[in-house]
Amino acid sequence: MVQSRPYFPNIIIAAVVVCAMMPLFVAAAAQPDRNFLLTDTVCARAAAAFFSHPAVAPARINITVAEGTGAWVVRQHLRQTAAQRGITLTDSLGPHYDIRIAECGVRYALHPSSGDSLLRTVRVELRAGTVSSPPFTIIEHHTDAIARADVALVEVPKQEFTTAAVPPRPSSAWDDILEPLVVAATCVIIVGLLFTVRSQ
Repeated sequence: MVQSRPYFPNIIIAAVVVCAMMPLFVAAAAQPDRNFLLTDTVCARAAAAFFSHPAVAPARINITVAEGTGAWVVRQHLRQTAAQRGITLTDSLGPHYDIRIAECGVRYALHPSSGDSLLRTVRVELRAGTVSSPPFTIIEHHTDAIARADVALVEVPKQEFTTAAVPPRPSSAWDDILEPLVVAATCVIIVGLLFTVRSQ
């Protein structure tokens, strides 16, 4: 008479594998926007805000964007926005605006409720003015939350404005004591189940 093998250990092993793979499926389904895309979007809003400022009224203006982090992205959106609004950018005619990029890039901060997450802020600050008018400041930003594990996915190392220092994860009792115990106990259970299945 052939004795049927118990399937309960197999079910436990399958459940453990599914639970372990679940974060990968969730991450694949909801990947955050890349820092380059967000910076590009915020630069576009900053360019629109510049041309909407009361100090920028003429239909012909001359713009100089000082060299700095993300300057080429800002220039690109200033040209695009000017063309959309029918404003002519010239090298000599009209008032001359000097634009300095005070900030263009991303920064990370600790998430208030999750050590596995970060607050991501993309901020663009432009300071502009003419010889005959007082300077003014344009600030645009975007803030959201991303997983620490996604930082490498959203950054583009070749573009300096898409990278930033990641604050260290705050330690807790879970990280220092409970998590290693849970991991060790899980490994012991899995090994025990494997030997149980092989001995049947």
